[in-house]
Amino acid sequence: MDILKSLFDGDIRPFEQSGRLTPEAVELMKEVVTQEEQLLSQLDENTAETLRTYQAGREEVNYLVTLERFKDAFILGARMMMEILTER
Repeated sequence: MDILKSLFDGDIRPFEQSGRLTPEAVELMKEVVTQEEQLLSQLDENTAETLRTYQAGREEVNYLVTLERFKDAFILGARMMMEILTER
């Protein structure tokens, strides 16, 4: 089991407010959805499917890169704690 992946994915929730978005993030997400709908309405079905395939690939790449950065930051935090505790 990859505990950092589970933590990142939200399978482990260390606090009640996990996953809450700021009002600014919610508004930005709404705007992006609106823009995507407008764009897709202007494309023929073949081009729209190509765009959706591209978006899915980008989302997967973004997830994988963000997961690795999350792990790196978590490990760095753990190393900092170990260093602080061993200096006493």
